[in-house]
Amino acid sequence: MIRHVFHSYVYGIRQELRHTSRVTTYVKIKHKSAPIVKALKGTDVIVSALCSIKTSGNFYSVQLPLLEAAKEVDVKRFIPSEFSGEYTPGHTHPFFDRKFQIREELEKSRIEYTYIFTGIFQEFVEMLGFDFKNKTATFYVDGNSKLPEARNAIIRVAGSTETFYEILQMFEEATGSKWKVIEDREVRHRFRNQIPSSAPI
Repeated sequence: MIRHVFHSYVYGIRQELRHTSRVTTYVKIKHKSAPIVKALKGTDVIVSALCSIKTSGNFYSVQLPLLEAAKEVDVKRFIPSEFSGEYTPGHTHPFFDRKFQIREELEKSRIEYTYIFTGIFQEFVEMLGFDFKNKTATFYVDGNSKLPEARNAIIRVAGSTETFYEILQMFEEATGSKWKVIEDREVRHRFRNQIPSSAPI
């Protein structure tokens, strides 16, 4: 990420020179206002690349001090941590609702913003119903459908867009064996009818 921004020539990046090497300045801070304000002085753009695992999914409490400090030092643009697919408020897991909280605060501020949805990373594809050990694929929706690409004011980044069956074909070619397909439409029915889950969150 830093390497590509270095070569964009649009915004300057805080850096220091060490001998002949050009490196980014890393500032270790705690989530308190004063140290963050000091670290962000002279910054044009903030690209938040916080990891959901290390923040326990609490994007709001972790990014809010960063946003407040950004407003204080007149940061021009704030790009919050997304690194997922697009989601609809009130119709997703509470994990994503926390992302909407920071987006609401950002949109109320005077800072420019950009939301970048990367789509799901390949490392998490097993969560979509692909069982490598037993070579089975469970589809909860039509395995041949693709999500619509067009939305207003949202950037989507993806190396490619495949259906579940196209992904399944890749796994079968890679493993050299035929996989069992399970179509479980009950999950889709429960989601659309918003039957509450008994599992703790």
